[in-house]
Amino acid sequence: MRLGVLLCDDVAPELQAAHGTYRDMFSALFQDDSNQITLDFYRVIDGEYPKDIDECDAYITSGSQFGANDGFVWIGHFMAFIERLYEEKKPFVGICFGHQLMAKALGGEVVTSGRGWGIGVHSYAVKKKPAG
Repeated sequence: MRLGVLLCDDVAPELQAAHGTYRDMFSALFQDDSNQITLDFYRVIDGEYPKDIDECDAYITSGSQFGANDGFVWIGHFMAFIERLYEEKKPFVGICFGHQLMAKALGGEVVTSGRGWGIGVHSYAVKKKPAG
């Protein structure tokens, strides 16, 4: 399986010595499956995308310091790519920022939490499934 890792930011330089880059983290995460999963990295933050959506069997995002409502041009391009993944029925996992973009690109509302940044495992209930 080819997994496209869509890089949406860089790990803060002061954290890289202890934790590595996102490329390092994803490579370590899938290390045990390296004979079954090949990772391809794309810096969507810099406008780098697969030449063909079928280059990879599935896609996953890194996290990011940015939010879905930040209004940067690259975020709009990335949301269009997410819409295309959905239309083409390509498996896609959005981590943190990617999850926000997935919601917004597919018609959901993304609002800033009044509690600020958060981290951890959360459970959510789907209240309404989109038609189609």
